[in-house]
Amino acid sequence: MRGVVASDAATYWDGRYRSEAPCIRDWLEIPYVRQHYIDPAITGSETVDWFTFACERWLRPADRLLELGCGANGVAFDAVRLGVANHALGIDVSREAIDVSQERAKTYGFGDRLEYLCADATELDFASDAFDAVIVTMALHHMVELERLLGRVRRWKRVHGAFVINEYVGPDRFQWTDAAVREGQRILESLDERYRRHGVTGEVIRTFTRPQYSEMVIGDPSEAIRSSAIVPLLETYFDIIERRPYGGTILHWLLADIAHNFEPERRPEDAAALDRLFEEERRLLREGVIEDNFTVILAR
Repeated sequence: MRGVVASDAATYWDGRYRSEAPCIRDWLEIPYVRQHYIDPAITGSETVDWFTFACERWLRPADRLLELGCGANGVAFDAVRLGVANHALGIDVSREAIDVSQERAKTYGFGDRLEYLCADATELDFASDAFDAVIVTMALHHMVELERLLGRVRRWKRVHGAFVINEYVGPDRFQWTDAAVREGQRILESLDERYRRHGVTGEVIRTFTRPQYSEMVIGDPSEAIRSSAIVPLLETYFDIIERRPYGGTILHWLLADIAHNFEPERRPEDAAALDRLFEEERRLLREGVIEDNFTVILAR
């Protein structure tokens, strides 16, 4: 199964990177959401993003850094650019993503310090203590063989080296809890219809529901395939030093197809609408009605 999923995932992501059609923005791609909701939750500041925080607090200057699932805009590039790593290796299953990353490294003159490899990370192996730090950003929840990979990461990195993840760790295949569905529906209905227009069809979205399991598999065979197992397995293979959860339990799905309707930088009323959504989710998290679906974790 591992090889089949990896192959299907590579095909899917190659298609995404090749496509010139605009993708509907998700909540992680909205600058206002990152600055006013996600960054404060992780770092305590609207002016410090998660990776800057990780560099300042967790990542010592490294000779070699490994990024798994680097995509086309991974943090390996930033680690070298910021001087956090002398050399970095980025790995991804998408050939298209690797080509983009390699071209960017060459353009900025980092070609001798940045290496990229197109491969399934679970099929690779490196020597013990090969890396000073390992980073994964939104890639673990696409992986089937978590035990195999985490066991190898534990061996690949030096004993006191940082293993930093920024991940979706919520329900597998986005099968939200009943509480999340109920509260998501209530919050959706509270939005003016002009904010609820679907980015492709233009129809007003009226229901907050779990996606069909079969449609998830067809759409992206690796999406959230074992996401709920990530934290328990991290606790098994590593010592978790620090967690920085940042919600997304409702906002992630709520904004998935309607994010384009909000222009908070141009319209104050849109900023106010988003601020209200932020407070709604914060309240539900504080009261224990829902649990965080996204988190940044430092493990060793």
